[in-house]
Parts: sequence; C-alpha cells; structure tokens
Amino acid sequence: MKKTVDIIIPAYNEEKRIGVMLAAYVKFFFREGSDQDFVVRFLLALNGCTDDTRGVVERFASTHPKQIIIYEWKEAIGKGGAIHRAFGRATSEYVGFVDADNSTNPKEFFRLLGALDDHDGVVASRWMAGSVVNNRHSRLRRLASVLFRTAVKVIFRMSYHDTQCGAKVFRTAVIKEILPRLRVQDMAFDVELLYILHKLNKDVIETPTVWNDSQRGSSAFPSPWRLLRSGMRMFTSIFTIRFRKIS
Repeated sequence: MKKTVDIIIPAYNEEKRIGVMLAAYVKFFFREGSDQDFVVRFLLALNGCTDDTRGVVERFASTHPKQIIIYEWKEAIGKGGAIHRAFGRATSEYVGFVDADNSTNPKEFFRLLGALDDHDGVVASRWMAGSVVNNRHSRLRRLASVLFRTAVKVIFRMSYHDTQCGAKVFRTAVIKEILPRLRVQDMAFDVELLYILHKLNKDVIETPTVWNDSQRGSSAFPSPWRLLRSGMRMFTSIFTIRFRKIS
C-alpha cells in the first residue's frame, strides 16, 4: 500500500516564483504511470500575501482540486505560524514542508521521502558531506549563516549540521503530538521544532541534499538592514527556546 504525504508550501508574496516551483512539483509527483510509493497532496499555506500569489496557485488547484489545497491567512503570521497552522490540517501519514522558491527541487524532496524508513522524520542538510550548494549566498549571508549555525550548535548541543534548510518531512502523528508546544513563528521556528523533537527523543535523521539559492539576484533577496533585523529576531528566539521548559 502506498504511503500518504502532505507537503506544506508556505508562501508570502511569491507570485514570481511559486508558479515555476509548483509546475516542477506537479510534473514530478503527478506524472502518469508513476511508480512512486507515495500519494502526495500539497497544502499551500499563504501568509499575509498582498500580491497575486493566490491567483497563481489557484490555477494549479483548478486542475488538481483534490491534490492541491489552498489555505490563506490574511494577517502576517510568519513562515513558522503558517506552517504550524497547516500542520494542524494535515491528515496524511506523513507531513513535510518545502520552500516556495524551488531551492529544493522535487527530485531532492522525493529523496527525503525515500529516506524515511522507520524514522520519525528526515531533514535535508546543505552542510553535510555529500551536499551540493549551487549559486551560493553573498558573503554577508554566508557569514550570518555561519554565526547562526555556530550559536545553535553551542546553545542546543544537537547533532544537526543544518537546522534551517527548508525541506523536512515527519510522521504526522509525531507532529500532532508536539504541535501544542510550537510557539515560534519567525525564521527560527525550525530550531524550536527540531529541539522539541530532540528533547522528546524522537528519531529524526539528517541527509545531504542538492540546494539552489534561488533568492540571489531576486527581489526577495534581503537588504543588509533586513538581514540584520531578521538575524536579531532569530537570535532572540533561540535563547527563548533554549531556556523555556519543554514538557
């Protein structure tokens, strides 16, 4: 029997990129004659969009109404907030999420599914041996990434090389178990998610991936000031996560 998977795609003003990403994922996962071991649904989690992101995704949903489900929250609830709410709507055996910019192509996400076996979850890593990163970040973003990864390693003492890669998949039952504990809505939500799973001794493994920095040169690429503000929020969040009682 095939396993069922809900793949959450969080989106904030992604009208220029999500169409390319969805076209690639729909072609890969819904192709005729597929011999894949997974039945996939896509849960689109739109978060405070002010552009035509909804119009773009509706065109895909109109041709696959049972496989592409759109959820939209008009208020800005953050990437973490959108994913948390979509977690609550997952009904398949597994639930994962992937970024709307196609940094993780469908073949690489399928590799995550293939690595599940009896594990509680699998996370993609850009920094393990065997990983490939194309079109790397600017020097400023690379520096910010190194500082954040180092801080997470020191503060949380988890074995993960990369908590922030936007491609992860878990057993839905495990996510439902921890969902009431998830509070962080900013970009540090991944750290909270993995730390709670770690504290509860869940079996979540890490696997190398091929990753493409599709933000480089786009309007979504953050300015140094935005990067600084985002970084400050994330550092504040990780200290809050670390010293919060996890029960």
